[in-house]
Amino acid sequence: MKGNETRSTGVTDLNEHSSRSHALFVVKIESKWYDAETKQNKIKAGKLNLVDLAGSECINKTNAVGERKEEGIKIN
Repeated sequence: MKGNETRSTGVTDLNEHSSRSHALFVVKIESKWYDAETKQNKIKAGKLNLVDLAGSECINKTNAVGERKEEGIKIN
């Protein structure tokens, strides 16, 4: 929620909350246990990357001008 609150958005004719930034959310999961058979500590780990890229909208349909248009060009 903290990251989402600081995310940049902007209004276009196609989307009231058009994303103007990318968002990354990384989930790391680690499981540790003791294997009595091998008498060793074991670890399994995994990582899930969730990526939400900035919105790519057709510039002509957004009717964007000025700074908003420049953002759109760079995003696309």
